[in-house]
Amino acid sequence: MQFRSLILACGILVAAEASAHEFWIEPDSGTTAHVRVGQMLVGEPLPFLDRIIRSARHYSPDGVQELEGRQGDIPALSVDLTAPGLHLITVETAPAYVVFEDLAEFRDYLDYEGLGRVMDEHRSRGAPDREIAEGYLRYARTLSAAGPAKGLGADAPRGLRYELVAATSPFIAGAQTVEVHLLWEGQPQADTQVSVFHRPEADPATVTRALLTSDADGRVVAGLNGPGLYLFNAVHMIAAEGPGSVVWQSHWASLSFQLGAKGQPE
Repeated sequence: MQFRSLILACGILVAAEASAHEFWIEPDSGTTAHVRVGQMLVGEPLPFLDRIIRSARHYSPDGVQELEGRQGDIPALSVDLTAPGLHLITVETAPAYVVFEDLAEFRDYLDYEGLGRVMDEHRSRGAPDREIAEGYLRYARTLSAAGPAKGLGADAPRGLRYELVAATSPFIAGAQTVEVHLLWEGQPQADTQVSVFHRPEADPATVTRALLTSDADGRVVAGLNGPGLYLFNAVHMIAAEGPGSVVWQSHWASLSFQLGAKGQPE
């Protein structure tokens, strides 16, 4: 990629991250996958930059492979998803930072992500009312399948600090629901908002968002409403301790998969 193109891609990344919510992986073909950031499943494809992507792995029927890209590549990931069986890609980002101008802006963000209790903690800690700095890390996972649905195998936790794991397969023919488990440091996280987005294959402009809450075992069960892209998203916020201006650190888990002609096995 030429130097000028790389600068442009970095500019898109900064602008997108500043205004976006969700971060997800979206396979583009059998050999590449985009990393995207945006809202309501509309997002810019991000380039591969090692200052952004801390690690990327491919769990395939043949084993585990570390994914390494060239700086500035779009799609960000080159990965072979054609071997029969279940494939999982994970991406973990390096820490990044955002500053909210005031409490109103911060509250809107918290309300959207189901983090209302953080505002009470914010006040009790005597944290600032303006220029509220937050650090954030992202943990994205995507499932895809190739070949017959029978004998695909199952998803499993992969040791990410925060992750959404498919406890049942969405790729089984006729499946009406999928059960997903939310884990924080390997343990079920209860009473947490999980957003479920669906971009129908037949009408990509019509994206829906449903809100679920994890049960005592960290589980949510979502309906599968036909072909298209599905994205599960959850956010966990903890207080940032120690010197510096950052007062909160958020951790973002996402799980995506495609059903239908573009992604569902036979």
